[in-house]
Amino acid sequence: EAYRCWKEVWSEALLELDGSDKIHSDEFTRHDEVSAVFLKNKCIGTTSFCWMDFGLSPTKDDSYFKIWTPKAIEALTKYDSKVLVCSFFTLHPDGRQGKLGINMKDVLMGLLVKRFLDSGAKSMTGTVRNNRGVNLSTYRHGAEVLERDLKLHGVDVDLVAFYQDTAHVSQDPIIAHVVESLWNKRLTYADKATRLQARLPRAA
Repeated sequence: EAYRCWKEVWSEALLELDGSDKIHSDEFTRHDEVSAVFLKNKCIGTTSFCWMDFGLSPTKDDSYFKIWTPKAIEALTKYDSKVLVCSFFTLHPDGRQGKLGINMKDVLMGLLVKRFLDSGAKSMTGTVRNNRGVNLSTYRHGAEVLERDLKLHGVDVDLVAFYQDTAHVSQDPIIAHVVESLWNKRLTYADKATRLQARLPRAA
């Protein structure tokens, strides 16, 4: 269901941006984590996370960072070479424009900030679209701008970073209450490979 939501939203986005709605499933499955928000049994929002280490050459050549400047990467990694990469901020049309009586963009942003603060990572990335106001939502949650108005898929994007000492949930009390309630009710799933990896260090 999370994949359906992601594919539906990003097929539409890529058709708008690139003129083609072709999207490959590995863009979804390659991440270490996917967070999803459900309205009853329907997924209305997702974000994807993976860990990357700039001490390793492959990270520097990863396609996610193709428009990241050396200045932005230096700022992103100022506390640690290991960063949490957040990508594919996905909000289904059913949750946009106040249809649910609340700013779901900020709710979803608040949840990904909660995940970051709980992760132990010193910093988290963001390559965020400006024409949809995602950049403004990150700033409401304590993100720091690293570069403004770069081009990706023909639209302006900002490069931002969240840091442990400045990231926070929205100061809007209603948004903060909803985020905290959803976070406290969260369910966590891990596949067999993930659970096996988690056991290996203790077994050794």
